[in-house]
Amino acid sequence: MFIVIFSVILWTLKESFKNKKVLYIFAEFILAILLSIFVVQFIKINYPHIRPISYFYPGEQLFDSFPSQHATIMSAISIVILNNFLEWGILLYLLTVIVSLLSWISLMHWPIDIIVGLFLGFLIGSFAREFIKMFLRLNRK
Repeated sequence: MFIVIFSVILWTLKESFKNKKVLYIFAEFILAILLSIFVVQFIKINYPHIRPISYFYPGEQLFDSFPSQHATIMSAISIVILNNFLEWGILLYLLTVIVSLLSWISLMHWPIDIIVGLFLGFLIGSFAREFIKMFLRLNRK
């Protein structure tokens, strides 16, 4: 996940000198990440849910399973990139599916945590795109 974020930041720095549209894509990207972190942490604080690994190791009770932060952030990033660059977006969504499956296999999340995380990420990524588009329209007037 950090490699994807770091790669987009480097790409933005390189391309922003050639094309100003890149800065708006970067704004969508950053807004999607920040909203994902805020929304997921808000839900985790108000709805504690035990992780699957806590059933196998009862000494470590972890109550921050729902929803999956990794799935939410990766899904939001994938939607933002998919809306701007189809090929890279498809690749990122495949990476999102792999990250989600690995978090389920490693007993960090229940399937519902991942499904809700993917759905939240889709909503947040779509919202970030529309918000920046609205901002652009207001800026032109």
